[in-house]
Amino acid sequence: VWFRQDFNEQEWTSLPKKSDAFNASLPTFRRVLDRLDSHPLNAPLQRTLLLVNEGMMSGQLPFRLMRFRSAAEALYSLEGSRTSTDSIIERMIFSEKEEHAFVERSKLKRAYALRNQYVHKGAIEKNDSALIHNLRETILRLAYYVLFNGDDFETHSDLIEMMEPKNAPHRTERKLLAIERRKRIVETGRHRQ
Repeated sequence: VWFRQDFNEQEWTSLPKKSDAFNASLPTFRRVLDRLDSHPLNAPLQRTLLLVNEGMMSGQLPFRLMRFRSAAEALYSLEGSRTSTDSIIERMIFSEKEEHAFVERSKLKRAYALRNQYVHKGAIEKNDSALIHNLRETILRLAYYVLFNGDDFETHSDLIEMMEPKNAPHRTERKLLAIERRKRIVETGRHRQ
């Protein structure tokens, strides 16, 4: 008999008991795998989903947190780049309405603080599993959106550019105005019409 020390009977019994439900969802899984295989952002999406999956398989909260943070870095920053935590968090909330952004930012910062606490102190003082779950859901929300709707992104850089705070709608409008002015001054010698 196989024995696992961190066995949690409540988690085990909460899983679906019937294979029929699993079998019914197989076409969806196949569709996801087909989309992923031909997606232009295949590499970052695969890394992200793999890391989230590894975290979800673990019963240990700190391990989950570490994997979810790595998944966020895989999706919200370019491979090999040194991106600050604040930049990643700002990218993670890029689609939030302004009235929700503060709360979401606070939750994500707290989840990242828990990660730092674990790395530097070796333990998490209290069980903040809801924050870690929120981190996972935030990552998966974008990953699934990009997987099913983002095949027009040619590169991972294109996706990152869309999420940049400097490209917020009010700033984008100013950029477009600057571009139009530049075109006019090149064509006519004046920036006004």
